[in-house]
Amino acid sequence: MQNQEINLTLTAAETDVILEALGTLPFNKVSGIFNKVMTQGQTQLRAIADAMNETEEVAEEVPSNAEPIMEVVEEPTASAEG
Repeated sequence: MQNQEINLTLTAAETDVILEALGTLPFNKVSGIFNKVMTQGQTQLRAIADAMNETEEVAEEVPSNAEPIMEVVEEPTASAEG
């Protein structure tokens, strides 16, 4: 059971705390774990950054004078002339 891999979901800030804590321990005991966390985190952050860049590129392709897809139509209000 010790070699069974698990997946954790952490924020970047939480991961930084874990890496900082690992940094206080003897290098020969934590170097493998440290490298694994760094590699996986960098891969995921790079994928997020790439996805965000693709989204921005698509948004930049829409001209600023583009017609809206839907038009907002206001319903007539009851007049005060009753």
